[in-house]
Amino acid sequence: MNDERKKLMPELLPKPQTAIPSTSVRQRVLKHLNLLIAAGATTATLACQPYGVVDPLPPPAKCRTTGSVLDVLNVLAFTDTSGVTVRIWIESEEVRLLRIMDVTGAVAAQAELDTGQPWIHLIPDSPAATITLKLATECAGMPAAAVRIVLTPGAGDSGMEGHTVTLSDESP
Repeated sequence: MNDERKKLMPELLPKPQTAIPSTSVRQRVLKHLNLLIAAGATTATLACQPYGVVDPLPPPAKCRTTGSVLDVLNVLAFTDTSGVTVRIWIESEEVRLLRIMDVTGAVAAQAELDTGQPWIHLIPDSPAATITLKLATECAGMPAAAVRIVLTPGAGDSGMEGHTVTLSDESP
């Protein structure tokens, strides 16, 4: 090949023109910036949409795994002329109260543990006696940690005579 044949051709460029003659450079830049902001907002919105996960989170720990039934029990103690009545509300169908294992500071006069709202009627040893109950429990047919209920005599929230209730777990 001959090098004489390789020559640059004269470059013909179009005559420069304004893109949109009625708008200024500033207006065109702002319009372009607004388009970029809108595109970024759309991308961020689409990226933040909730997606289903392959492995969902496990359910919260319940008495089956923790062995404790305290999170599903609500206990109130009412003082009357014949003694103290302890009412227990169970917020799970898996939990059952089996029996009274131990009572100190009182005598268990009557008890209904197999009903929908279990209750225990106690006759205190003295008006100032601290009463401790230990109840055997079951969760989903398996033994769970025993519940210890401590009733401390004193003024209730309303200023009337009553008992302060404290719940804790004991080993089964």
